[in-house]
Amino acid sequence: MVLAVFGGIVGILLGLAIAGWATYVMVVPFTVNPSIVALGFVFSRLIGLVFGNFPARRASIHRGAATRIAAIPQSCERSSIVG
Repeated sequence: MVLAVFGGIVGILLGLAIAGWATYVMVVPFTVNPSIVALGFVFSRLIGLVFGNFPARRASIHRGAATRIAAIPQSCERSSIVG
């Protein structure tokens, strides 16, 4: 989630800088609409949440299976007691 927030902030700042430069070069008016900036930030957080949650959930499922297998003691695998 931290990476998504950081990416959103960097994306917004980079977008504003490029838009400011483009308006300077093309000599057109430039206004910042705060609702569009907020929408972009929320969208970046949602993308980070969705695409970060899926691999984390998948890893937790696989990690749990590996932990259960590794938790079996070696002495239980081959018992010296026959019968």
